[in-house]
Amino acid sequence: MNQEGVTWNKEQVIQAFENSGNLKFLEHINLSNIEKCTEEAPVYIFYIRGLQCSRDPRLAYHFWANFAGRHQFHLFTNQSKNECINATIYLYVPDLDAIEMSLASVADKLIDTKFAFERVNCDKETTCEYPEEKWHEVFDTMTYNHLKVNDPYGNELRLYVTPRNYNSINNSLGKTLPMTNGTQGVAQGFPFLLYPCRPGIALGISRFFEHYLGAKTVVSKKNDHEDLYRTSVFCGPLQTIVFDEQESQRDNRGEYDGHHVCVHIGRFKEFYDKAYSDSITWNNVLFFDRCDTWFEANRDQQYRILHLIDPVDKTFLMSFELEIRSTQHYRYLIHRSDVTPEEEAANELLRNKHL
Repeated sequence: MNQEGVTWNKEQVIQAFENSGNLKFLEHINLSNIEKCTEEAPVYIFYIRGLQCSRDPRLAYHFWANFAGRHQFHLFTNQSKNECINATIYLYVPDLDAIEMSLASVADKLIDTKFAFERVNCDKETTCEYPEEKWHEVFDTMTYNHLKVNDPYGNELRLYVTPRNYNSINNSLGKTLPMTNGTQGVAQGFPFLLYPCRPGIALGISRFFEHYLGAKTVVSKKNDHEDLYRTSVFCGPLQTIVFDEQESQRDNRGEYDGHHVCVHIGRFKEFYDKAYSDSITWNNVLFFDRCDTWFEANRDQQYRILHLIDPVDKTFLMSFELEIRSTQHYRYLIHRSDVTPEEEAANELLRNKHL
């Protein structure tokens, strides 16, 4: 087989996700803005024209910006504020020069915003040959050639070259999202989100995700600091959410900033019951889903958590809104072993419904 065409078959996909813990997939990140939902809005100009995501054709009243087959930015328009989160969004793209030119082409339309971009380490190697076992982590920003980008509201993205075989393997994981005019988003991967956090909470965050979601986590001591740790929370075999202790965050109390991330988990009722019994389920009034009872959570196949707590002593760690969906949710696009052809046909009808 041509090296560029390396794929996983269905059985390999299922096994890889089994080996990665109960938290299966990081689907989307939701960011609010004050814009009207028009193609003249800075949010559209940046994400659809500059970053070259594909607008999801099913939604007319907000922007869903699709990329990497089954990932999205949910760009929540007409809200009370522009969200600028304390995090970095990492993406893989096939060609840094091409995406840099695309970003430059919209710069004059974004002059009065926080939009910015710069090439970092342009004289160094790209991540084209980055090893498969590290696809979900690119921490040393001074080692590889990449782009540092701010969206119109100041949210930071880092764009790295797609590693060899990543795209073909990612494409083989399951079905993909609808595309406007059949055009895929340019970005090919959503390897991780990195959240700086105050020293002393990374271990508790690891315990939270393991206890309340059954996630696989890895806690590592940072090389340059004896007392600082980093927790990587696996979301399937190709993604992580990273919580990175930093001295500069010592006064960061982890207040809620309004954004959320959406993940999918297995053993849905088991972990809903754990969250419910410790009173950490939460309803976001901006959305229709509810989870005050198992009936509601099961009906919507999702629930939310707002605060991360240490399961050992229930102390507050930080606010971090999680939209937690079941792998039975119709929007879960990864291969499954527990779905009948009839159920999958019904899911496909729901996926193609316009909202």
